[in-house]
Amino acid sequence: MGGTAEMATKRTPAVARAEFEAGVTVPINQRSAPQIVELLDIAEYTHHIESIVPVGEPIFQAYPPEVAFQEFEPFEIYSMDVTFRNNDSVPRRMKVLPVSSRFFKVEAIAKATTSTGRVASGIELAYRVTFMPESKDDYECDLVCVTEREKFVVKVRAVGTDACLDCPDVLDFQVVPVRYASEKTFLVRNVGTKPVHFTTKISSPFSITPSDGYLAVGSHVQMCCTFEPERCGTYEGDLYVKYDKHKDFFVRLVGESSDVDVFLETQHLQLDTTFTSLKSQKYVKLTNRSDITAHFEWKLFESSSEE
Repeated sequence: MGGTAEMATKRTPAVARAEFEAGVTVPINQRSAPQIVELLDIAEYTHHIESIVPVGEPIFQAYPPEVAFQEFEPFEIYSMDVTFRNNDSVPRRMKVLPVSSRFFKVEAIAKATTSTGRVASGIELAYRVTFMPESKDDYECDLVCVTEREKFVVKVRAVGTDACLDCPDVLDFQVVPVRYASEKTFLVRNVGTKPVHFTTKISSPFSITPSDGYLAVGSHVQMCCTFEPERCGTYEGDLYVKYDKHKDFFVRLVGESSDVDVFLETQHLQLDTTFTSLKSQKYVKLTNRSDITAHFEWKLFESSSEE
């Protein structure tokens, strides 16, 4: 996870909440791409066995790549059109199979086929997906599309209730002592309309507790973010929060570390000469003039890498 150079393109908690309050659906570029589920023997259906469309990519391009319904009411009827463009250089066949869910129906609304049933290069087929909900629950089904070369699916989903988490956009630790664990606590709240499970990932030297959780509607959890730098300097990172299937955001983490006034009163200790089997000893004083409790231990080497 990167720093400030990428933050302009990263979704913040404030943006996520604004989208939720505005009723924004999942952006087109964030929807699931159609997935090929079976490759067919193209030679059984056509003598044009060569294609300019790479294997692993459907010959017909679906738009939108995922059909999403949102803000619906039970027992109303909703519809959305899906187009399939022939991206090959020759005419091809394609059909959409009937869906298995009683809540959805699919039918062709524009036929652009030739007398052979093929669709010319660059031409689109259009289908209409009709949604008939009986409650405000979430619904899902697949549009199974069959071309001369593959079967692929376009996801259809309906979000009856929506998830939304809210927390600060930035956690600023300011200046903390090096090798000292500084903590900041904050709340993550579920301001959406359905319960949600969330997970997190975080950049070093930051850590987070708890790393995941489950929040009912209107509830919150207290999170603790720890900043423990090993060296002096400025640090930036991200707390990535993933929740629901298509929702996530980044919390920006910033902090700076510096040395504190903890020192040995002498840098050199000369022990007195003594006899064999006896010992001599001297004391060394470690002074802490800072306003924190300094934990220390003696090491043989100067740095952790040498150790």
